Amino acid sequence: MNTPQIILFLFSGIGILNSLAFGGWLFVTKRGKSIANKLLALLLLALVIRVSKSLFYFLLDGVHIGFINAGLVGKVAIGPLLLLYVFSLTQRSFQWRKVYWLHLAPAIVLAALTPFMSWDWIIYTYQAAMLQMIGYMVWAYYEVWRYKSNNDSERALKRWLGNLCFAVALVWLAYLSQVLMGGLTVYAIGAAWFALVIYAVLFMALKQKKLFNGAQKETKYQTSNVSTNELDQYKQPLLNLLEKEKIYLDRNLNMPSLAEAMSIRADVLSRLINEKFGKNFNDFINGYRIAEARNLLEKPEWANMKIAAVAIDCGFRSISAFNTAFKKSVGMTPSQYRDQFNTSVKLI
Repeated sequence: MNTPQIILFLFSGIGILNSLAFGGWLFVTKRGKSIANKLLALLLLALVIRVSKSLFYFLLDGVHIGFINAGLVGKVAIGPLLLLYVFSLTQRSFQWRKVYWLHLAPAIVLAALTPFMSWDWIIYTYQAAMLQMIGYMVWAYYEVWRYKSNNDSERALKRWLGNLCFAVALVWLAYLSQVLMGGLTVYAIGAAWFALVIYAVLFMALKQKKLFNGAQKETKYQTSNVSTNELDQYKQPLLNLLEKEKIYLDRNLNMPSLAEAMSIRADVLSRLINEKFGKNFNDFINGYRIAEARNLLEKPEWANMKIAAVAIDCGFRSISAFNTAFKKSVGMTPSQYRDQFNTSVKLI
């Protein structure tokens, strides 16, 4: 390699290694939102795969077609991962749903099929991926645009997501230049451009300390200075989350996550539940879960369902916790309660 090629290799290679290191940290850290961190890690991985493909295609002769195919898979995965990451941070009480796999299905299918695809089909697929990627970018930016930011933390989050969408748009422009002009020089510029974008993403991410350090937990020990009248304003939004969105069905729900869903501090939520409902957090949430469980246990179609399934479906993390809370509230075990309504049916 000549001197410019060495510089390009080092510049891009360091960016790739930093991205992989940061992505690995996102996968194992318990700080911040776990699902969001993992989606961002996968987005970084998709970008790295695409950057690596352009870098090695320029620097090395006779790059194996499998590596070129890997670049295609990374490219197809970027748009969906960006959208899902935006969802994970802008949707209240976000949970992974099976339908989200449909967004990633094209990349998964391509990963299986590309070893058998001809060169012509690969070129056509790259061109189609350009349209797919811009569609997801527009969708992701729309979700960011309509996200309501009412405080400094939410405004910072909106800026971060907007900048991330812009960074992915710059990557798309580099793709476009390669499609329109082609040639190894364009690939060299593209590889450097991709690496520069990755550096920018890493820099912006490192500035989001609250996002990755689980800052919502820091408010736990703050003294609430919210007046009683102000607490009344939060009462109905809390009831909406519980009665309409049924956020209590989330088995991982806790005080910080519920407070985050309401965009208030955890100490304010604690006061709200204590003063306006006369309960602690666990009893308050379990009250909704037990009401849901009673509703299910009274239905004939649930007569043969295992009690453990009822517990999990209603948001409890274990059957022992469910039995204890249910008996404390109702005065009998879930099985005894169900037998009142299904006396002719025996449990399996």
